[in-house]
Amino acid sequence: MHSDEKAAPTVDPGEIAERLRNGAGKELVRELGKLPDDIKVSIVQQFFRHVEQGTHTTEYDARMVPALLSEWFGIQLAEEPRAAARPAGTGLPGRAPHPDVCHVDFGGTDVFFHLSAQGERAAGDLAEAIATDTVLSVARTSPPCELAEVVPLWLQDRGRPAADYYLSGRPDHPVAAYFDRVTDAVRTELGVAVSERSTEMAIVANGDALRFHRDRLVNQYARLAETGADPTSHRLVQQLTLIDWDMQPGTVSGTVLDHPGGDRFLLPLGPGEVAGFFFTEPVRPPGPMMMPYHCALPVLDRSAEFTVGPARGKRLSALVRGLAPGDQTDRLRERSVGLSLDAPAATGAARTYESGIGIRAADALPPTRPVPTALPANNEGLSVAELSAAHNADLLRAVVPGRAAEARLFRVEKHGEGFSHLARALPGVPAGARLLLVNRARSETGSRTVYPLTLDHTVRNRPWLQLLPLPQDAVVTVPAAAFDLVHVTPPDELLHRSALLDSFYPATSVGRRVRITLDLVVAP
Repeated sequence: MHSDEKAAPTVDPGEIAERLRNGAGKELVRELGKLPDDIKVSIVQQFFRHVEQGTHTTEYDARMVPALLSEWFGIQLAEEPRAAARPAGTGLPGRAPHPDVCHVDFGGTDVFFHLSAQGERAAGDLAEAIATDTVLSVARTSPPCELAEVVPLWLQDRGRPAADYYLSGRPDHPVAAYFDRVTDAVRTELGVAVSERSTEMAIVANGDALRFHRDRLVNQYARLAETGADPTSHRLVQQLTLIDWDMQPGTVSGTVLDHPGGDRFLLPLGPGEVAGFFFTEPVRPPGPMMMPYHCALPVLDRSAEFTVGPARGKRLSALVRGLAPGDQTDRLRERSVGLSLDAPAATGAARTYESGIGIRAADALPPTRPVPTALPANNEGLSVAELSAAHNADLLRAVVPGRAAEARLFRVEKHGEGFSHLARALPGVPAGARLLLVNRARSETGSRTVYPLTLDHTVRNRPWLQLLPLPQDAVVTVPAAAFDLVHVTPPDELLHRSALLDSFYPATSVGRRVRITLDLVVAP
């Protein structure tokens, strides 16, 4: 060392923490802000202590830790634990304490929405065990999901003693206990005894852990063949439970199903929720067949007006497959409350929904001339600019023949995250007006169909969001009575891909976006 160089001062995090405990002022905190981040973290750690040896249960100084995190790192802690501040749930079917078992016919598969108090308690205990007690918790899986999902190691290596996996040295496996409790809840609450059971669980974290299911019921078909049982007397069944583990307020996750009619249905999970879905369908020899394709979504922003950021949280997806007596599932359907799926009726190239929304294909519509007559407004994650009706007379005549002179034309462009509520982005729409939307969206993947519009049926106490597939230049008519349903879909490529299971490497789609542009005509 040269004689004119000075050695870096030695910093003792424990000594500094003691000075802060003894009432050192904010001036010292600000002065210490010049220290390297790793030293600042070491100082903050001095204000944590272990409550019990051999666990990672800790408590912290509720005065100093929030102050230091705020001053040094810009991190704001809630005054109360976030779990206590989260909503208790939406009350939708499939969530406790909703009293009814609700049912829809989903293209040959019966979907029941129900969650018993017993199932909700089991889900809470599972999340608690994984969050506070698990040591060897997760690992990658084999293709097709090796880049995308994480699962508990116990599901891969079930021969090791339970004590190897848990800090508390517990002799039981809470994961195995969870599946036993859920199977028992299906028997006691739904009246369906599940046999030949197989199980699966995944942790979906932030935006980078997608779980793709291709639910081939190999074990169940093999058992039927082995026993020679009458296939018509049995049903294939699945109990799917979605469990919030640490989802941030303002987010949504869930499972997406493709309906045979073409629409895509998102069964949502929100912060603070546990959601239960029970599927049954006939055995179809020779098998093994699959339940509806479905894909577990990452955690997304729920609303375009509320952007959470990259750390959106994590949740669990737990699945029990099996066989059940057909008479038991028939009785379940008979006593359940039927829900309308709003599946479209097709007439030629047109589709009409029970909500009054109509979709028709349009060949070679005139192009839009983007000549604005007013500066664009930006809200709900949308840019909305009124365009010159005179410069777009041909387009208006093609969309609203006979009423073009009374119509107004807007260009709507989606930006950012979350689902955008269309009606809130269009203040001043006359009462009784119709909205006609022309799909100008396109996918960078080359797919001819995208899903730019979503019907949010949760506002009408239906537990799903319905994504509408639209080819280029399709025209969607929305009556005034359905304005509350219509949202513009987030641009995440996963939501718009032509098939939910068309990629063995879903991580390659991270960051890809669909450009969502709509022409919107307001007509009397």
